[in-house]
Amino acid sequence: MPRPRKKKSSLSHQQKLARALNQACGCGYQEALRRVTEAARQQLLPPVLDQAGRTAALELLLAPDRHRGPQARPILTEHLQQRMLTAFRAAHWPVEADGWAESGQWTGWPGPVRSLLARNRGPLPGAIPEDPDDPGHNDLTQDAEWTFIAPRITGLEPEAMVLTLPGSTPAAELVQQVSAAFAAARAAHIAKLSDRRACEVCADPYPADHLLTVTEAARPQVCPACAFSNDLVDLHPLQLAADLDRLFHQDITLPAGWTAVAALLACAGGQAFLDRLRGDDGRRLAADHWADAGRLWIPLPPAARPAALAGFGPGASLAAVVEAVDRAHPQLTGQVRSLIGAELDAELEDGEDAYDPDDYFVARLWPAVVAYAVCLGTQAQERPGRRSPWHAVDRFAIDSLEDAFEQVGSDLSGGADAYLTLTLGVEAVAEALGWPVRTTATGGGRA
Repeated sequence: MPRPRKKKSSLSHQQKLARALNQACGCGYQEALRRVTEAARQQLLPPVLDQAGRTAALELLLAPDRHRGPQARPILTEHLQQRMLTAFRAAHWPVEADGWAESGQWTGWPGPVRSLLARNRGPLPGAIPEDPDDPGHNDLTQDAEWTFIAPRITGLEPEAMVLTLPGSTPAAELVQQVSAAFAAARAAHIAKLSDRRACEVCADPYPADHLLTVTEAARPQVCPACAFSNDLVDLHPLQLAADLDRLFHQDITLPAGWTAVAALLACAGGQAFLDRLRGDDGRRLAADHWADAGRLWIPLPPAARPAALAGFGPGASLAAVVEAVDRAHPQLTGQVRSLIGAELDAELEDGEDAYDPDDYFVARLWPAVVAYAVCLGTQAQERPGRRSPWHAVDRFAIDSLEDAFEQVGSDLSGGADAYLTLTLGVEAVAEALGWPVRTTATGGGRA
């Protein structure tokens, strides 16, 4: 049987025509070949695709593009991804992202949100969907599409927020729309919560999932205000950190006070704490913010805000929040040192030399001090009708702080210096921000 030379020659001519079409309009070779194949199927091409036939066919295939106007420039999703990340960083969100696309899409994690970027249409037929900017497998003139989802990881429950936007949306507008959508979703879902269980230390009611175990035993389950209470023994912050990481990823309604607890553990432990969380083989999952508290997402008050926090969206990195508070109130650390000095002097016996307050002010805990003041202020706003969480200031206890600091591998003692820095510092920052601290004699204090 003779070989089908004519068919082989025709296929070769179609490939040449596809290459010429790609060079003329930049649609990508696979898309060009699809257009040629489809035109041949509809019998629109000249019967002979020699040089003259290919020229005529090229004019025919280019006609729709000319009708639509100038050829669109290629849209590179990698550039869109980088612009989005840069815009969220400029808005002071903590941002994480892989440096590569996978399965045809880019993924990012600005704050408590997950971002996805992919092209509107799937890759061309027969392509392996990996790099959305590969011209051999994608039509680069097609627009991309953003999807922003919260919480970052969803289980059986539907997403609290899904926002879809065109890939052409300016990066600054992405931040604005995501901020508004997330704030609305958090407020709406917090309003639906039911307080079904009481903290087993202070008896304040909370949703059952928002009371956590902070000791080696399964009980008590406590609220964030009581995480370092004198009523607790054998604190187990490694398990608490794992629980908080899970909730940070899965629950956008988590009380803001738990972020302050995370900030204190991270400030105290730093890299040593992260190493313990990841284990000797480094394979256990743990977020980088345990080594760098500045990367924590701090929920901010949804309504009236202090001037120092007015420029932020629904939240910001702890590093940005601390910088803003320090810039607005540069006297605060000095004020806290003076308060520590006065507290120490009040305990002096006759003839004793005065203590140096600088020896008791723990600068490394200052971000945690700011986190407690801001997060408790946020929680007070987001949970109206409940007792204000400021009793956390009275709940700090030296024994619990020492226990927790030892467990996270801290080189800080957690003793009187940490206790004074936290109790006096949180109250001073809160009052500077305009929030009354209604402390009560509910126990705790120096053990």
